[in-house]
Amino acid sequence: MNNRKNLCLLTQDVFQPIIDSSLQFPLQLRILCSCLYQVVQQRFLEYPLQPVSTVIFRFLNPALVLPHEYGIVDAQPLPRIKRGLTLVSKILQSIANNLIFTTEFHMRCFNDYLRSTFDSVTNFILSISEPININTIISSDEQQQLIENNNNNNNNNNNNNNNNNNNNNNNNNNNDSTIVSPTYPMSYISDANVLALHRLLWLNQEKIGYYLSSGRDHKAIRRRSFDKMATLLAYLGPPGHRPLDSQWISYNMTATKFENLWRKHNCMKEKNLNH
Repeated sequence: MNNRKNLCLLTQDVFQPIIDSSLQFPLQLRILCSCLYQVVQQRFLEYPLQPVSTVIFRFLNPALVLPHEYGIVDAQPLPRIKRGLTLVSKILQSIANNLIFTTEFHMRCFNDYLRSTFDSVTNFILSISEPININTIISSDEQQQLIENNNNNNNNNNNNNNNNNNNNNNNNNNNDSTIVSPTYPMSYISDANVLALHRLLWLNQEKIGYYLSSGRDHKAIRRRSFDKMATLLAYLGPPGHRPLDSQWISYNMTATKFENLWRKHNCMKEKNLNH
């Protein structure tokens, strides 16, 4: 009994800061949620919020279960702690899916807690899925400053590249010079995720370009960013074959597959209501 109570308290300690963070929610994720909400709403008028909720919590839960792999903690959690984090993640995902536990009998004791959170998570997802008006986020002066900073950064990068080339030539001519190993920033993204992103952008760059060019507001800023992405994709070329360790990722998730997945989710929801 105490373990159940402690697990609910721990879940609430994780869940409450999430739903209280709508005003501080990252702009990039807000844009993603807004786009996903609009697309799903066109296909599934009755449940446009659940897919957004599912995606967001599937983005957050891996960091909760494996905090050491995301740089949150230095060492791997002990098995008993990891077990607790896994259960918290399972409860959070059920909250996100708006589903109670039916098949896992040992988790049914948390169904009352799940029901008490459904309204809160719905309001949170709705708040981060609202249409983004960039005029209210970035002023015209700030936009101009961003453009100038971007141009300055490009110029600085070109100058740095020239300086690096000159330094490399000088170092090659100096027999007594010592080689210094470069240091790189820590990254917690896996090769499989990089490949998935490459394939996603490559297959959908035409649609992305059309979407960005459809809005009149700040069209130049969007076009400049898209041109950079298109140039990078042209340089990288088409994505290669999937490595063995990343075959579980569904790179080619078509609209039809997504619809089938969501219909299955709706069936599960109806079964839970019948229970």
